[in-house]
Parts: sequence; C-alpha cells; structure tokens
Amino acid sequence: MSSSSTTSVILILAGAIIMAISLTFALKSSRFLKGFDSREARTLSWFNRIHHILTFFFLLGYLAVSLAIYTGTDVIGDLFVALIFFLGAIFVLLGVRLQMSMSAMLRKRYIMAEESTDALRAEQEKLITTNKLLEKEIIEREQAETKALEREARIQQIMSSLPIGIIIIDSEQYTVHDINPSAVSMIGTTRERIIGQPCHSFIRSADIKSCPMRLSGKDIYQDEQCLICEDGTQKPILKTVSKIYLEGKQQYLEAFIDISEIKHLEDKLQRAQRMEVIGTLAGSVAHDLNNILSGVINYPELMLTNLDRSDPMCKPLETIKKSGQRAAVIVQDLLTLARQNVAIKEVVNLSTIVGDYMNSLEYAHLCNRYPDVTFRLIEKEKPFAIEGSAVHLGKMLMNLITNSAEAISKKGFVEILLENKYLDLPIPGYDSVNEGEYAMLIVRDDGIGIPAENIGKIFEPFYTNKVMGQSGSGLGMPVVWSTVKEHDGYIQVNSAEGEGTEFKIYFPATQREIISESEYDAADLKRGNGQAILVVDDLNVQREIASSLLTYLGYIVQTAMNGEAAVDLLETKKFDLVLLDMIMEPGIDGLETFRRIITRQPDQKVILVSGYADVSRVKQMKELGLDSHIKKPYTLNSLAESVHMVLHQTDPH
Repeated sequence: MSSSSTTSVILILAGAIIMAISLTFALKSSRFLKGFDSREARTLSWFNRIHHILTFFFLLGYLAVSLAIYTGTDVIGDLFVALIFFLGAIFVLLGVRLQMSMSAMLRKRYIMAEESTDALRAEQEKLITTNKLLEKEIIEREQAETKALEREARIQQIMSSLPIGIIIIDSEQYTVHDINPSAVSMIGTTRERIIGQPCHSFIRSADIKSCPMRLSGKDIYQDEQCLICEDGTQKPILKTVSKIYLEGKQQYLEAFIDISEIKHLEDKLQRAQRMEVIGTLAGSVAHDLNNILSGVINYPELMLTNLDRSDPMCKPLETIKKSGQRAAVIVQDLLTLARQNVAIKEVVNLSTIVGDYMNSLEYAHLCNRYPDVTFRLIEKEKPFAIEGSAVHLGKMLMNLITNSAEAISKKGFVEILLENKYLDLPIPGYDSVNEGEYAMLIVRDDGIGIPAENIGKIFEPFYTNKVMGQSGSGLGMPVVWSTVKEHDGYIQVNSAEGEGTEFKIYFPATQREIISESEYDAADLKRGNGQAILVVDDLNVQREIASSLLTYLGYIVQTAMNGEAAVDLLETKKFDLVLLDMIMEPGIDGLETFRRIITRQPDQKVILVSGYADVSRVKQMKELGLDSHIKKPYTLNSLAESVHMVLHQTDPH
C-alpha cells in the first residue's frame, strides 16, 4: 500500500473515531437538553441540529471515502478525504462550541445550585435555630404552666385555709363566680347553691336589696355590710372589694370578715364609756349629796330619840327621815351603775325581800295604778339564803315588777316565782357559770314583749321606750343589771313581741345563817361608856352630826378637819376609835391617813365612814386591816351597832 493510501486509512479511522465521539456527545446532548429552560434549550437545540446535519454529511463522506479506498480510486479518495477532514474540523469546532456553551450553562447552573444550596443551608440553619427557640419556648411555657398550676393550687389552698370569706364576682353580671370554704361556712349553705347567684343575695345593706357596688359606682369599695345567711339571719361584716383579672377577664374580689364579736366588744366598750360618764357624774354629786342627806336623816332621828311616840312631831320627822333615806338610795343607784358602790352585804332571803316589797307603799301605789293587772307570788320552795344588800335587791325587784306592769296594755298578769336551782352548765348569754346552788328569782308577764333588736339595749343607761319624766328615767334596768353583777349573779331575758317577757335571775347561795333584825327604840341602842372617839372629816356639818350622835350614845368625841391634823393629834393623844372619811380635800385622803395611822399605832381601831369611795381604795384599806366600813348617810342605829362592835372586838387586826 502507498503512503497516501496509508494516510487516507489513518484519516478514515480518525474520522470514524471523531464521528463516534460526536454521536456519543449528540446523544448525551439530547439528554442534557431536558434539564434546561426553554431559552437555553432552543440555543442548544440549534447547535445540536447543525451538529446532526454535519454528522450526516460526514457519514456520507466517510462512506464515500471508504468505498473509494475499497475500489482503489485514489483521486476520489483524496478528494473525499480532504472534504471529510474539512467537515470533520467544522464538526469538531461546532462540537467544542456546543460543549463550551453547555459547560457555561452547567457552570451557571452549578453556581445557581450552590447559591440555592447556601440559601437552603442558611434557611435550614434558621429553621434549626427557630426550632431550638421553639423548643426552649415550649419548655419555658411548660414550666410556666406548671408554675401557674402550682401557684393556682397554692392560691386555692390559701383561699381554702383563710379564716376570711372570699367571693369572686363577675364584673358584668354581678353574680358569684367562685367562693372559698370560709365564705360558704359563714353563709351556711352549699357552694353549688351560691355559684351563679347575684352577689347582693348574700352581701348587702340590711335595708337595701341591691348591689352596693352598682349604687356606689366605685371599683374599689370598702364598707360595713350585712351577710345574709341561709337561715335568714344577718351578720355584720367588714367588706373590701377590689378589681382583679382572671383568665383575661375583669372580675371583682370581695374579701370580708365577720365583725360580730368586734361589734359586741364595741357595744361593751360604749357601755363601759357610758358607765364611766355616769361614774364621773355620780362621783361629782354623791359625796355632796350624801353629806347633805346625812343632816336630813340624822337630825330627825336624833330628835325622835328625845320625843315621845305620841308627840305630833314624830310623824313629820319620820317622813323627813324616810325621804332622806329614799334619796340616799337613789344616790346609791347611781353609784351602783358606776360600779363605785361598796355595798354592805348581809345574809338575806329573797322571800323576805319579795314580802317586804309587796307590803310597801310603792307596791300599793303600783296596784292602784294598774287595777287590771293581777300580781301573783309563787314560792315553789323556800329560797336559799344569799349574801347581798337588802336595799339594792329590793330596788331591783321593784324595777322588774314595775316594768312588767307597765308592759301590759289591758288585762294581764305579773308572776313572781321563787325556787332553787343547781347550775353546772352555762346559761344563755354567758360563756361559763360558777357551778353550785343558786336562789332563783323569776319575774314574768304577758305584756307586749320586747322586740328582738331592742333586747340588747334594755340594760343600757338612759335607754327607755317610755316617755321620759312620766314613766321611767332610763335607769331602772341598768340598776337591775348592776345589782345582779354586784351580787355575782346571772340574768337571763326571754321575750318576744306580743308574747310577754321573762327575767330569770340567779344568785349564788350561802351557808351562812340569817340574823334577824327587829325595830329598835332608844332603849335598845348600843351605847358607849365614855370611850374616846376621834371624828375625821373635812366638812364641819359632818363633824357636828357625828359628834352629836356619838355624844348622845355616851362617847367622848373630838374632831379633826383633815388627815394631817388627825395624824398629828394621834401622836399626842390616844383614842379608842377613829371615824375616818375617805375624800378630804385638800390634803391626804382616807387611805393615806389610815396608812400613816397604822404605821405609828398598829393597834388603832378605825372605821371608814364614806358615801362615795373608790372601790379599789376601800379594798386596800381592808387588806391593811380596816375594822369596819359605814356608808353615808348612816342611821343612829347603824352607827351605834358598828361602833359598839368594833370597840368590843377582841381579835387583833
């Protein structure tokens, strides 16, 4: 084979290889076109179609060259070889251009894909970060919900254990949304019967049946209101209302406390303050009145001792004396109210007290005033003896019976019952009682009764539903209360409108025996035998009265105008007895005088003579060894008895 033939063969083989590569690239290009957009696909398709046409011609030339070589035609072979080489070069160039275009497009696609990947990666990182934040927020929310549940549980526990009532009110409907156990207990019903009901069904003013918050127009409201209980009773409460938000909704929180006990204490305080005012009043007048009444009582009594009973002056003098004694009892009533009265207690019997009153002029006048009222005494058994003041017990009985009679508008009855009772359990109105035997006095009537709202007021000083000055002064029932208290007793009131009233009074029994007293005359008086007595009083009239009475009784009397003078006199002279006043102004009072006397003469016998004295100071004197105590205005007989008793005492202090 010639060299040209060899070259042709090589070119033919090279063209075959190029054609194979081009065909392979064309096939691949067809598949690549599916991944580009329409504009890119059109450009590449144009290159691809040209490449296919050239490939077709190259294939024809290749076949022609191959045929020429096979038949041995050299000219034709060279011509076709040159043509094939030329077309192959163009084909290769177009293939390279197509490949570069596709590479550029693929690079652009790669860059875009990288950018998309970076964007996706950044978005993924954002999503991961957001996811972590969401997970953290979910955990925090779960923790917050757990804490909220725990806080709500604690709040519910606190609300359940609080001793105050708490109600949650819907701010739109003003109905009960929630309530704690204390409030349920105060109202006295079930929680289910309260929820959903109007709030003013349970808390409001007693006389206004509507919501107080609506009436006031205030968001924050504080006032005293009434708690309307299930059984219809009303309790005073102190209520505070404030605005709160629950579950995103505005509500009202009502917190209230039962102030019944506070009200009760306030009433007691007010009563004590009124008693203090009365005590101040009584203290300012009792001393002077008793000193004045001493002359009204003692001088007629002294004159009566020198007159024959048939003398026409006896009756007027007796009237003057008894009037003075009644006036003295009124003063003692004031002192009793003020708890400043040191009652002289003796062993008495309620049967005797009742009998003496029903035989008195006061009782006769009462029967005449109320002829349609029947008075009955029922003595179931002989009452136990008690320790007390017959005068004050009689005044107490008179007030009770008079009030009962005045409470009967037409025909009716007043019963006085006497019996004995053993108390071991508290009675209504008292938390406890001293266990033991009691003499019981009951006064009952079938009158108009006492309204429930007024029962707690009847023992207040100056409270009365009567016409002041015509019937009652407002001191009758307070005197009853104070007398019962002074005698360590108990009083129970049962009453209803239109059904009458009943008073039960219990006095502790005593084992001491009653010493009977009889009327006396001048011959029966306990007289002295020249014993020396020192009378200490700041008022000249009192010194004169005491001197006259004691001189009449057979004693040698000397006087001192104050405590300092008495102490100085006792330094130089001995006296068998000292009659000592308590209030002496100016200067030291009876207590300080007594202290100085017994410091110098421990065996000196002393009687306190006073119509008004501080109970505590009298008690101190008794603890220091006071021999006796006489209340002004005293009678000749009481003075004679007390002086004789002290002078003839054999026991030392």
